[in-house]
Amino acid sequence: MVSMFLLLAVGHPTALSGQWVRGTLVELGTGTPIEGAAIVALDPDDRRLAWTLTDALGRFFFRVRTSGSFVIRSDRIGHTSTRSEPLEVGAADTLVYRLEVPLDAIKLVGLTVEGSSRDCRIRPEEGVATARVWEEARKALEAAAQTSRRGIYQFMVRHHDRELDNRGRKILKETSRIDRLVKARPFKSLEASRLIEEGFVQPDGDGFIYYAPDADVLLSDEFLDSHCMKLREGDGEDEGLLGLEFEPTEDRSVPDISGTLWLEPVSAKLQRLEFRYENLGYSVGRAPIGGTVVFAGLPNGTWFVTNWAIRMPNLVEERTPLTSISGGLPTRSTIRVVGIHEEGALVLQVRNARGDVVVEAGAGTITGVVVEEDDETPVSDALVSVWITGQQAITGSDGLFRLGSLGDGTYDLLVTHPSLTSLGHGGELTPVRAVSGEVTSVRLTLPSQKRILEEVCVGPGPDRGGIIAGWVKHSETDEPIGDASVLLTTTTFMIFGGEGGIREQRSGVEALTRDDGFFIYCGTAVQADVDIEVTAEGMTAWKGVVEIPHKGYVAHVAVRLEPERKDP
Repeated sequence: MVSMFLLLAVGHPTALSGQWVRGTLVELGTGTPIEGAAIVALDPDDRRLAWTLTDALGRFFFRVRTSGSFVIRSDRIGHTSTRSEPLEVGAADTLVYRLEVPLDAIKLVGLTVEGSSRDCRIRPEEGVATARVWEEARKALEAAAQTSRRGIYQFMVRHHDRELDNRGRKILKETSRIDRLVKARPFKSLEASRLIEEGFVQPDGDGFIYYAPDADVLLSDEFLDSHCMKLREGDGEDEGLLGLEFEPTEDRSVPDISGTLWLEPVSAKLQRLEFRYENLGYSVGRAPIGGTVVFAGLPNGTWFVTNWAIRMPNLVEERTPLTSISGGLPTRSTIRVVGIHEEGALVLQVRNARGDVVVEAGAGTITGVVVEEDDETPVSDALVSVWITGQQAITGSDGLFRLGSLGDGTYDLLVTHPSLTSLGHGGELTPVRAVSGEVTSVRLTLPSQKRILEEVCVGPGPDRGGIIAGWVKHSETDEPIGDASVLLTTTTFMIFGGEGGIREQRSGVEALTRDDGFFIYCGTAVQADVDIEVTAEGMTAWKGVVEIPHKGYVAHVAVRLEPERKDP
C-alpha cells in the first residue's frame, strides 16, 4: 500500500515543484536540428537531475524538480559532449532554451592500444585514450539503461535453452519459445552493490545462479571502482573493432567477470559486450563460460539489446585416491566441466508504444522527417515513396514517416506534396541505404512553392499576376496529351471620356502541354475572367473560364479531351 501511494504521488503533476524546460538542439553555424541526442540536466555537483532525448526536429522537454542552478549537457555518440552556461530554476514558468553544439567528431581510429596488464586503469583520467573510449561506451549504456527503465518498446523475443558439448561448439539439445510484446529487460541482474559484494555467481540450493551485467551494473560506481580498463585491437571476427577490456582488481576474491566492450572506431558506436566468469574456484579449461550481449541503437537515441546468451558449466565432481593403495585413504576432489548449458534470446520484432513496428529481424527500416526548404518546419501530408517498390508513407503533423520491410540495399526515396504536385512538380529523389535489422534515419527537404514556380513558369512570372495550371488527358484512356495548345484569352474593359464610352479589349497567350500533359502560365491579368481553349490533333476542342481574383492566385484546371467523331 505504501508503494502504491508513493507511485500515485509521483505521477500527479500538480504536486511537484520545479520548472519545465523546453528547448532545441541544433548544429552550430548551420542551425540544423539534431535528432537522437541525450539531453542531461546536471546540478552544480554533476548529479543528474533529468535525462531525455531530442526528437527528429531537435526538440527536448523535461522537468527540473529542484531549485537552484543547473546546466544542460548534450551527449551524442561519436561527438564531443557540450555543456550550456548555468541556468536558473525559477518559478513555474517554462524555460525555453536553444543549445548550439559544434560538429566535433570523436576519433577513435588510431588510438594507442596498451600492451600489458600494468596499463589497466581504474577510472582512467580524462584525456587518456581509454577514457575516451569508455565515454562513448558510457553514452550507449546510459541510453540502453534509460530505454529499458522507461519501457519505451515492446519486444517479440525468441528464447532458447541449449545443451552444448564442453567446448561449446556442438548443440546436443535445444528448446525454444517465443514471447510476444514483452517489456522486460533481456536478463535479470542484481543490484551492483550485491554483485560486487557477493559475486556474479551465487549458490542457489544444489546449484548456482549466474548473473550477467546489465547496463546499470556496468555504469555503477561499485563496478567502476572494482574493475580496471585498457584498450585492445580486434582480431579474427573482431578485426577492425576497438575493444575496451575490463577485469577485476587483484583484491577481488569472489566470483567476478572480465570482458570486452567492442566499439566501431569510425562511428564510435557500441557493438557488443563479451564477458567471462573469473574466480570460480576451479578450472574451466577452454570451455567458453561467460556470455555475449549485442546492442543496437536507433536514430532517435534509444538503445536496446538485440540478442544475448549466457553460457554456464555443467560440472561433475571426481574423487581420486591420493595414493595407489586402496582402502580408507584420503581422496582428492576435482571439478570437471562436462558440458555447457546456454540460455539466450533473440529479438525478432520491436514495437513502439503505439504498436507500430520499429525494427524487424531480417528487414530494414527507414524513418525520417520532411521539412520545409526555407524555414525547416515539419511538413504534414507529404507522400514519401520508395521509387522501386512503390511502398509509401504519409507524414503526420510532425512531419515524421516510416518505411519498413525493406531488404538490404540503397533505395531512392521520392517525396511529393499535393501543393507542389498541382504545379507539375514530380518530386525529388534521395538515395538512402537500408540495412536488415537496423533503422536508418533521413531528413528530406520539400522545395518551396516559390522555387518550383521559378523553375516551371511560362510567361511574365508569378509576381506579375495570376497563375493557371492544369493537366490535359484523353477522356477515354486517361493518357496524358502532350503538345496540346492551351490558348488563354483575357477580356478587359477600358472606360474612355467624352463619347468614347467603354471599349472591350482582348489579349491572348498560348502555352503548350508537356509530355505528361501538364501546362502552366504565370502572369495573367487579375480581377478578370480568363477564357481557356484547349486543342489537340484529332481531338475535340475544350473550352472553359476561370476567374483570377488576385495576384499569385493559382487556378487549377483539369481538361479531358474527347476524340473527334467523324460523320459516317
